[in-house]
Amino acid sequence: MHLVRRVKHIPSDRMLVRQMWKDPRLKKLCDIEADEPPYGIAVLSRFRSKVGPERLARIVDQAVEVLVKKGRIKGEP
Repeated sequence: MHLVRRVKHIPSDRMLVRQMWKDPRLKKLCDIEADEPPYGIAVLSRFRSKVGPERLARIVDQAVEVLVKKGRIKGEP
């Protein structure tokens, strides 16, 4: 979900969760079944805390770079 947030330019976890409820395509991108609720804000926050914000940013940056290089998304690596 953190990767989707970055790629879709969603400014906050709260807004990301709202978008997940509205757009089933986003849930599919995150491998969440259509009939399942998206992860909550607390889950996203705990994950960020456990991984560490800097490390999470590096992970997401690397994933974005791979997606750009493979032509899956537009942007610069």
